[in-house]
Amino acid sequence: MSLKRDDQEVFELPDFPMPFPARVNPHLGMLLQRSESWARATGMLGGGGHPDNWVIWDSLSVFHAIAAPELTAYCWPVAPAHEAALIHDAMVWYFAFDDHFQCQYKLTGDIDGAREHVERLSAFMSLTSGEPVPAPRNAVEEGLSDLWPRLVGSRPARWCREWKDGITRFCESAIQEIIHLSTGRMLDLIECIQLRRETFGEYTAALYVDISTGVMIPDKIRESREVRTLLEACMDYMVLSNDIFSLMRAKLTKKDVRPILS
Repeated sequence: MSLKRDDQEVFELPDFPMPFPARVNPHLGMLLQRSESWARATGMLGGGGHPDNWVIWDSLSVFHAIAAPELTAYCWPVAPAHEAALIHDAMVWYFAFDDHFQCQYKLTGDIDGAREHVERLSAFMSLTSGEPVPAPRNAVEEGLSDLWPRLVGSRPARWCREWKDGITRFCESAIQEIIHLSTGRMLDLIECIQLRRETFGEYTAALYVDISTGVMIPDKIRESREVRTLLEACMDYMVLSNDIFSLMRAKLTKKDVRPILS
């Protein structure tokens, strides 16, 4: 399929194999009702009473353009209502972190501030029950403080460690983007793929499948080379497919495209 701008061909989409029909989670209506209320409760939408009262989204049109309910409903069509709500909130939090980080640190080149911000987030992901959590300073911390206990619940220690590691890698990769932007360094293909795995939140993708289906792959099987390779291939497919459409959108809107940006 070719896409055109001003009657000139600017991008040709490859064929994407689709071996099964797309399905939509029957709880999409619930997610649409939940989305705005949770974002407002955490201060992501419209601001809140935090010391750092940075407003991540100040208009409903910008917030709804994220389409977190639709994303959740299409990606996890079999998730029960409770699990779908949890995954949805995680999606909103990821977008909130990214937009907040973009404005506060990436556009300003504030590497030190970015590092402090990411280091503080670790305190909201305790692996020990009853460990004190600091008071949130902004909506990103508020969202994570609400989300983390629901993500880990009473699940196994391995699960909790993998969640914390995946979220941490996602956040730290944003710092790497600032560093590459500040130095003007272009990544080679191997480095770019590895960074995109992290900026896309790839290392938590399989955990969402566990949540949505209620089934955990036993540790012995999960850590086998064969299963790890399958998981990485699946996640890389999602990353590269996303980037193809991002490139298409950038070309159609005449935006600058750099391989080090998410």
